[in-house]
Amino acid sequence: MSNRTSATMVLVASLVFAGCRGADPRRGAAVPHYGIVADASGSASGGCPDVAGLAGRILTQHRPRRGSTLSVLATGDESTAMEPRLIGTFDLPVDNRVIEARQGVEKRRSRFLSNVWKRCDLAQGAELSSIFLGIRRGVEHLQSLGCGEDNACYLYVSTDGEENANTQIKSALDRSADERPLPAPIRNNGIHVVICGVAETVGLQQRNAGYTRQLTRRRDPQRADRLREVWLALFAKPDLVRLEPYCQKGVGADEAIKTGTVVSMPAAPGNITSRAAGAQR
Repeated sequence: MSNRTSATMVLVASLVFAGCRGADPRRGAAVPHYGIVADASGSASGGCPDVAGLAGRILTQHRPRRGSTLSVLATGDESTAMEPRLIGTFDLPVDNRVIEARQGVEKRRSRFLSNVWKRCDLAQGAELSSIFLGIRRGVEHLQSLGCGEDNACYLYVSTDGEENANTQIKSALDRSADERPLPAPIRNNGIHVVICGVAETVGLQQRNAGYTRQLTRRRDPQRADRLREVWLALFAKPDLVRLEPYCQKGVGADEAIKTGTVVSMPAAPGNITSRAAGAQR
C-alpha cells in the first residue's frame, strides 16, 4: 500500500469519526447570540405569547450554534430607574439529528419554549414604556457577548412603539410644539433589530367600577408613518432595523406548560428548517 493511499484512508477514517461525534462543520466560526426585549407596559398587548412566539421564530428562522444563547429582557419602571430587567438567559441547543430521535428534539424544543414563557410570566407590568433604553441595553448586552460587525446577531423587540419614558422621543412621536432633538442613536453595528407588534396596542383599558383609562390615543396613517420615521432615526444602522405590525404568537405554549406536550410553532415566512430545541441555563 502506497503512502498516498494510507494517508487517504486515515483522512477518511478521521472524517467518519468526527461525523459520528456530531462535529460541527462550522467549528471555529463566530457564535451568534439572540435577544428579546418585551415591552412590559399596559399599552402593549403582545405580552408573553409574543415573547414565546419570538423564541420559536429564532429556532426556526435562524441556525443557532453550540454556545448560542437567548437573553430575554423586560422594560423597566420606577423601581428599576427605568432600566430593563434581564429576566432570563437560555441556551439554544442545536439539533443533533444524526444521533438523536426526532421526538427527543421536539421535547427539548417544547421544554425550551415553556421555560421562556414561564420566565416571562415573572416579569411584572410597568406603568411607563421605557422602550428606547430597553433596546439600547439589549444591544449593549449582545455586544458584550461578542456580537458586532464580525458576528451578526439579532435582537427582537415586542412593543407597540409608544415610548413615553423618554420625553425627547415622546415629543417627536407627538410632534409637540416643544419637540426636542432625539437622543444619540443606538450603535447597532452588526446587530439586526426587529421591532414587531407596533399595531398590537391597547387603546382603552377598563378599570373597576366602570372606570375607563386611555393608554394609547387613536391611531391614523400619519401616526403609523411617524412611528416608523422616529424609530428608524434612533439607530446608527437603520438598514439593519425592521418594523413589523404583528409578532408571531407562541401557539400552544400555554398548554405545553400545563401538560408538557410538544409545542408546534408556525414557521415564519422565508424560514429555514428548524435546527434547535431547548434547554434553560
